[in-house]
Amino acid sequence: MVVPASTPSAPPPGDAAPPGSETLHVGGWKVVVADGHAVLPEGMTHLPDDAFRGRTSLVSVACPSSLVSIGWRAFCGCSALARVTLPAGLTSIGSCTFRNCSSLASVTLPAGLTSIGTNAFRGCSSLVSIDLPACLTSIGHNAFDGCSALARVTLPAGLTSIGWRAFWGCSSLASVTLP
Repeated sequence: MVVPASTPSAPPPGDAAPPGSETLHVGGWKVVVADGHAVLPEGMTHLPDDAFRGRTSLVSVACPSSLVSIGWRAFCGCSALARVTLPAGLTSIGSCTFRNCSSLASVTLPAGLTSIGTNAFRGCSSLVSIDLPACLTSIGHNAFDGCSALARVTLPAGLTSIGWRAFWGCSSLASVTLP
């Protein structure tokens, strides 16, 4: 059956995902996820709450240089997520952003990041190390709770607030460097 382009059931031109991929609409933006890899469009400044929540097949995400904040639970429960490229201009990571991303082994946080929200990396059981940027001022409650593979943390001199149980359950934590 052929559906004419003028009928409401046909996808708008350019909106159909290529074979082996899917098109998502995230905060008014079109995002193509191909074989578990998502590239967020340039111009996006905020990744909204729950943007990819529970997408267990998501493997990697490349964020645009325009992105400055990531919302609450944006990647929560993305258990296959192993790699995220965060832009230099990112200033905050919201609460529960990467919670239970159990395949996430490494994250490079941008130099301009000032806050990590409550439960941001909670349950990221494959996370081995994290380098906190110099201008980071706040780590939320339980931010790294349950990161059982986390072995090394260096706290920056500008840090003014570490939430309750921020590193609770980090059973492999062998090195904490204080300013």
